[in-house]
Amino acid sequence: MKTAELRKAFLDFFKSKNHYILPSHSLIPNNDKTLLWINCGMAPLKKYYSKQAVPPSPRMANSQKSLRTNDIDNVGKTDRHHTMFEMLGNFSIGDYFKDEAISWSWEFLTEILHLDESKLYVTINPKDDEAFNIWNKKVGLPKERIYRDEENFWEIGPGPCGPNSEIHYDRGEKYGCGSKNCQPGCECDRYLEIWNLVFTQYNRELDGSLTDLPFKNIDTGMSLERLASLVQEADSNYEIDIFMDIIKKVEEISTQKYNENNKVAMRVIADHIRTAVFAIADGALPSNEGRGYVIRRIIRRAIRYGKNLNMTKPFLHLLVGTVINTMKDHYDYLPEKQELAQRIILSEEERFLRTLEDGEKLIISIISQLKTQNKTQISGDNAFKLYDTYGFPLELTSEIAQENNCTVDTQGFSKAMKKQQERARNARKGQVGNVIADKKFEDVAEGGSFVGYNKLSVETELVAFSLVDSKKAKYNIEFLLKDTPFYAESGGQKADKGEVIADDFTISVVDVKKLPGNKIVHYGVYSGGEVTVNSIVKAVLNTEYRQAIKAHHTCTHLLHRALKNILGSHVNQAGSLVSADRLRFDFTHFESVTDEQIKAIQDEVNQEIFKGKPVITEEMSLENAVKDGATALFGEKYGDSVRVVSIADYSKELCGGTHLKSTAEAGTFIIISEGSIGSGIRRIEAVASKAAYEYISERLQAVNETTSFLKVTPKNLLNKIEELQSEISNLNKKNNDLQQKLFASSTGNLLNDSVDINGFTVLTKQVENLDMNALRQLGDSLKAKAPNSVLVLGSSVDNKVFLTAMVAEQPVKQGVHAGKIIKEIAKICGGGGGGKPQMAQAGGKKPEAIPQALSKALELIKEQLQ
Repeated sequence: MKTAELRKAFLDFFKSKNHYILPSHSLIPNNDKTLLWINCGMAPLKKYYSKQAVPPSPRMANSQKSLRTNDIDNVGKTDRHHTMFEMLGNFSIGDYFKDEAISWSWEFLTEILHLDESKLYVTINPKDDEAFNIWNKKVGLPKERIYRDEENFWEIGPGPCGPNSEIHYDRGEKYGCGSKNCQPGCECDRYLEIWNLVFTQYNRELDGSLTDLPFKNIDTGMSLERLASLVQEADSNYEIDIFMDIIKKVEEISTQKYNENNKVAMRVIADHIRTAVFAIADGALPSNEGRGYVIRRIIRRAIRYGKNLNMTKPFLHLLVGTVINTMKDHYDYLPEKQELAQRIILSEEERFLRTLEDGEKLIISIISQLKTQNKTQISGDNAFKLYDTYGFPLELTSEIAQENNCTVDTQGFSKAMKKQQERARNARKGQVGNVIADKKFEDVAEGGSFVGYNKLSVETELVAFSLVDSKKAKYNIEFLLKDTPFYAESGGQKADKGEVIADDFTISVVDVKKLPGNKIVHYGVYSGGEVTVNSIVKAVLNTEYRQAIKAHHTCTHLLHRALKNILGSHVNQAGSLVSADRLRFDFTHFESVTDEQIKAIQDEVNQEIFKGKPVITEEMSLENAVKDGATALFGEKYGDSVRVVSIADYSKELCGGTHLKSTAEAGTFIIISEGSIGSGIRRIEAVASKAAYEYISERLQAVNETTSFLKVTPKNLLNKIEELQSEISNLNKKNNDLQQKLFASSTGNLLNDSVDINGFTVLTKQVENLDMNALRQLGDSLKAKAPNSVLVLGSSVDNKVFLTAMVAEQPVKQGVHAGKIIKEIAKICGGGGGGKPQMAQAGGKKPEAIPQALSKALELIKEQLQ
């Protein structure tokens, strides 16, 4: 029976028992911050067991794809470990209990799969006489094949828990350990655990006691891959059909055979490519954080094992089609994700292979050096260098170290990582960020009512304030209003500006923030008379400023949808900034965005603007919003009630910001830049409305001035520029030819100034008006005339110093080092540089110091030749 047939048989069996068949949930948890990945069959059902949601039926069954990496080091090396696997399960929430769960498991294994009854064994909790009686008296399992084990109790701290029963299959003595005490639960492969039945009937109280649950539940799990290995009589999970299809493709690509020498590498590759394909299809992208880091680590581990099969070029992406063909019958969404998965994996392969070889050379060099010193631990600094420079995950470094009988200083690695994070924080100092509020307003009861979605001004009460006496601050007063139309900075949107006006004073509002407890603090500059608590004031927005922000925020939603449409559904928001003068949008994507794609994205946004689509805002429950197709941003915290912003049938997102009433109000949209800001993260900056008009006007003026200067029409401007570039290129070529002739004629004269030191021609010379490229060319000409020479040349152009040193092979053997010479003399010229023993160069900013530097160079050459 093939694996796909096994899966279908299981689901059909429980469908016949009136179970609702759940589709396999995405590997990415939905609204569950406790999990990085769905890691078992029950994980997507937690909301039903905890009564947070109503299940579609009290009886459910599924085949749930799951991902775990806690044992990744064992994947490929053992017969059973995987990063991704399918868990078959049947579940009851307050419906049936032990009798049915046990009876149906036996029925499925013996009557549907026709497993040999005499080889089935079970374990139960020592105190679970009810389970014993069902197995022994109802099912008819001899008591000799029922083992009581203290470990047969499932719990994870206080909360629901209960005994469990495991079903094992005796594969025979050849898989055993030879011990007389070998029985179910032994670490050997003889008794294969195939099904775990959990009977959730108690609640573990905080004092450790057990109380009966009012509703008893069933939660079972059975590995599809493990079951398939048993039914297909395969020695390991990796010899079942769905893995062997991939392994055969690996054999084809690598021209290697699946045997004892190669099986670990091929197993790792087969497992990891399957995991990567499913994770990417479910929306995960390789990156350096969170689940993206897990995927990157899995892909890179597979690449490294590919090198063990002499595969030094990208190969993983060639396996994507095989994975999908193997799994598409049940996971019918996979074919439409094939091209995306191939592109992402190929991009990862190309990126990692560029650095893998250098990184491996470095780590082997480090290990070799350790062994000469009788040491076995790679330092944290070296491990971090491998991570930071060569993209080696710590786990990969640890794995290579382990293969060479070494360890890694993981604590030292963590310290190096913290130092880098501290450097990054220091680099960000001085940038504008959220004001960290103190506790001056924590006792104020009011001050958190925002009414600015529909009101641009409001008469309200100033309920608290604090004067600020600081020359560094851009404000001199902080205050709370009972009601406020001012939007506080949130979700990437900058705060509103405006004025608060009273009879005796006026406050110009420059910023607004949210305090803990949802209080809204305003920062302003006040003038006039005395500010008093309970003053009646009029809070008035700067409507032009608000309108500009609304335009940019609405265009952010349009841009998000256009990116998904043009680049793919894998694109997700990774950060944003919405201000009056521009928008900035960070998004997940694995490769550069082409000029054609940028134009297509910009065109699509503008088309939606020109259509004048209505922008509608609604309040609804989070559950209904998600059901209605609204996009929720990963990492954001949402309450039970959310605000949904819809742009007709084009876009629907959860968002608390301010938006236009119609897309037409945005006027036009221009992308001004796009680029990478980190691995797997890209950034677009754009302008809309008035800011777009000003951007276009500025560039039109520049074009008009340029065409006027060059005496061409705008239509012919590009041709004219290309023509001028061609002329410049020709002139540069003529100039280089003349310089070469000049060098050829002058080298003989320059060498007249050389000196002989220990039989070597040594020249330290200042020449006029040569940049670094010309200086190197001159050095090459001199070397051709004097092959056994040491040359140090200096020049300056526009007060910039250029230094170069060239040393022939024989002087190098005698101890002359161009890099060391340049490093010393560059300091004299107010610069820095270095290089190899044969050639080095440097810059500086003190042309007047060149003679002194060259004199120092001559001293150093004499010292090195002694």
